[in-house]
Amino acid sequence: MRGDDQYGAGIGSEAGELNRNGWNPASVWFKWVDVGYNGLFSINTFGSTFDTVLYVWDTATPLTDSPLRYNDDFGGGGLASRTSFTAVAGNTYYIML
Repeated sequence: MRGDDQYGAGIGSEAGELNRNGWNPASVWFKWVDVGYNGLFSINTFGSTFDTVLYVWDTATPLTDSPLRYNDDFGGGGLASRTSFTAVAGNTYYIML
């Protein structure tokens, strides 16, 4: 994966970004173009020393569409998040944490 300047590779809140549960913290965005993998793809923030949230979109307009997957506090609490989705070769995914 690589950071994508179009959706803010730096840490900070983007114009129009989601207000998650009444708060709008800084975020990091990644754009992943799946060039040849079909199957289950998992991402996590295990080992994080701060509270994290993960969102995944499979749409070109992630700030206006519903996420494909979302997770906050994997396993019922704590700081880490984890989510999985079925990746399709040729698709583009936007990941926000």
